[in-house]
This record gives sequence, structure tokens and C-alpha cells, in this order.
Amino acid sequence: MLRHFLPLAYPVFLASRTLLRAMGMHAPQLRVLIYHDVAPNELETFAITLRWLQKSWDFLTPSEFEEVMQGSRALTRDSLLLTFDDGFASNRIVAERVLQPLGIKAIFFAVAAFIDQPDTASAHAFICKRLKVGATPALIPAHLMNMSWEDLSCLLELGHSIGAHTNSHERLTGEVDPRVMHREIIDSANRLESKLSTRVRHFAFPFGDFASFSKPAIQLAMTRFDFIHSGLRGNNHPGSLPCTIRRESLKPDDSKSLVGAFLQGASDFRYRRLNEILDQWVLSRS
Repeated sequence: MLRHFLPLAYPVFLASRTLLRAMGMHAPQLRVLIYHDVAPNELETFAITLRWLQKSWDFLTPSEFEEVMQGSRALTRDSLLLTFDDGFASNRIVAERVLQPLGIKAIFFAVAAFIDQPDTASAHAFICKRLKVGATPALIPAHLMNMSWEDLSCLLELGHSIGAHTNSHERLTGEVDPRVMHREIIDSANRLESKLSTRVRHFAFPFGDFASFSKPAIQLAMTRFDFIHSGLRGNNHPGSLPCTIRRESLKPDDSKSLVGAFLQGASDFRYRRLNEILDQWVLSRS
């Protein structure tokens, strides 16, 4: 329902932001985008959306984003960080065919056990059991596969960053056994570092909805990572906590008006209280 209404509201939110900027009352925004798979027939639409965004937003590199979040870099324009979750094979294609020509660098959050899948049948079984829970293997598109470890190494060579997205895409609720939580959060990142010979500073919770978070999970992640990403929408303003990064979940075929509405904060109010709770969990550990 919201995705049908928001495109209609986009001109209003854009006009409001433009007015505030003209009055000197609008600080630059910092939004983080989440994408997952980009199907072959969505590549051009996705590229068109990114080119459109580049007209009004600066795409930060992962290292630039880190500097902003740590207070050593100031924002002069509305800015974006691009991220991809799960580790789908299409991510490398997107990096080479879309991001490279546009000069955009991203963080690719990998599910370690998904990267391990050796063939189509096992990859589709994993997707149905862990990523698209309840889906039927027969209905999974043929292109929907996992990246390999070599693909992740290629992304690093292209200047992108790799983040941890758990070992097996487990929901990290408070009921999860502490040993399982350690394997999903800590061990998975250590394995990524070992296999790829790169530092892994970013962690993204699977699923991203509030029901998949827990205070023990966030506080454990804080012992290992400098930056922790949720799936709750919102602006990462100066002074935001680097352990409760807000992100905007989007689809490659989303209209420009829908993307624009999300980025102008049209649905932020729905996540405000949940983001406050996450902040409280982090601050109670600090």
C-alpha cells in the first residue's frame, strides 16, 4: 500500500526539502541504499536509476562513508552509500557493467555459507531455506545463484568493500543460542577476512526488520565491527551512531518517484521509534 502512495507524495516532499534548503534549514542527508539481486532484464533500469540519482546526490565510497560516520569528513551535499545484501551472482555483473562505468563503489554483504554453495541445486535450496524462506526451488529464476569466493575477490580488485551478513542468514533474535550467535556474527566475519585477505569492518543484519534484531546480537556485533547496518529506514545525520546505521531497502525496478520519496524521508516516521530503541541498545553498552 505504501509503495503505491509514496510516488504520489514525492513532489510534495521534494518541494519541502528544496524550500528548507533555500532557507538554510536543510543539512545534507546521508542515506544508505540496500539492493539484493538485479535480474538480467533489470540491469538497464537499475543503471538509469543510478544515473538519475547522481544528478542530485553524491555517491560516497565505503571509505568516505566511514570517515563521515566517524566525524573526520564533512558532508557538503546530500550523499548516498550503495550496498548489496546476501551475495547473489548478479552482484558481480552489476559491479562490472553498471557500477564501474558510473564510478560508484559499494559494500557487498556476503552470507558466508551461501558463497560456499557448489552448484545450482544447492544454491536454490539454500535460497529457499534461508534467503527467501518458504519459496519453492522450481520457481527460483535460473539466474539466481550465489557468488563464488573468486567473485568476491574480483569485487575487492574493483575497489569495492566486503561486509559480513552472517554465516547462514539466521534471524538474530534474543532466543538464539549464544554459540549460534557467535558463529553467525563473529566467526563468519573472521572467515571472510581469512579467505579474502581483507579487513571486514561492516556487518549487516539479515532480513533487516526489527523482529530480526536483538540487544544481545547488536552488543555482540559491537565487539567485532566498527559499523553495523540495520534494515530500518532513516537518515544518517552527523552524529549518528555507526552501530545503528539506517538503510533504505529498494528494488531495481522501483520508479524514480518511489525511490525519491524514500530518500526524502517520506516513510521515516514509521521507523523513528524502532531506531530509537536500537540506539538505546547501543548506548547502554557504550
